[in-house]
Amino acid sequence: ISVGVVPTTTTTTTKKNNLEKPGEDNKTKDSGKGGMTDLFATGSEDGFVKLYSFPDAMFEANAARFELPVRCVDFAPDGRTLAAGGDDQGVRLVRCAVAEKRGGEEGERDVSCEVLRTLRTVGRSTKTVRFDPEGDYVAAVSSCGVLQVWNSKTGEQCLTKKQSAPKFDSSSPHCCHVSWHPEGIQLAVPGPSGEVAFLERLSW
Repeated sequence: ISVGVVPTTTTTTTKKNNLEKPGEDNKTKDSGKGGMTDLFATGSEDGFVKLYSFPDAMFEANAARFELPVRCVDFAPDGRTLAAGGDDQGVRLVRCAVAEKRGGEEGERDVSCEVLRTLRTVGRSTKTVRFDPEGDYVAAVSSCGVLQVWNSKTGEQCLTKKQSAPKFDSSSPHCCHVSWHPEGIQLAVPGPSGEVAFLERLSW
């Protein structure tokens, strides 16, 4: 099972995307996240991407359904967009929203999800997906070692780099995680021979 949680902290520096100013509480505000800060997502062998409440782990909604096992999930920093990939071709970007349940008791809510787009991938299985700190890009690594990066807002493919990461069988329990620099200027990728490669975003 792969698990993704909504980010609950933000940088303390002022940025263009409505993040907290210096001195403000560093917890993400529900008003800016659509009430998603108490949810987490799971992707599993049955092909379902599901949302649960935190910390009581109550089922909230099915975010997406794949035909084959789901291997990885990740929330964008805004807490509203979820990326999921697996043995199906393509990474799906899913928009999640929370609204107060009409006619329900106080505190009850409806969680809705909509697939925004499917990003075309290379390889049989996607082993990892990761949004950059601003949520502008999403990176994925396939089981055949191909690294891909897309613009998450437009779906435009920015980078395809073969032999960038180790190769694994689709059903292998091994993971291949990538990590963004806190300012999104670099992407760290585990290399096929045990090294770590750092890719400059401006070099794409």
